[in-house]
Amino acid sequence: MFGERYHSVDCSAHAKRTLVWTVSRRFEGADKVDYVVLQRTDDPTIRKTLAASVLGDRKRYQAA
Repeated sequence: MFGERYHSVDCSAHAKRTLVWTVSRRFEGADKVDYVVLQRTDDPTIRKTLAASVLGDRKRYQAA
């Protein structure tokens, strides 16, 4: 999973091509849920954390 790239399915067609997120880290939270940290490929300073199950939901994210 580390290094894999994804885009949000709900983005516009143009945004899908430009807003690509790379998995930079995976960890287990204090609540025992698996999380992934994504960083934008065009600006690695922008990050977000999601439950790994959200990233695995193909209705929300797809491989870029």
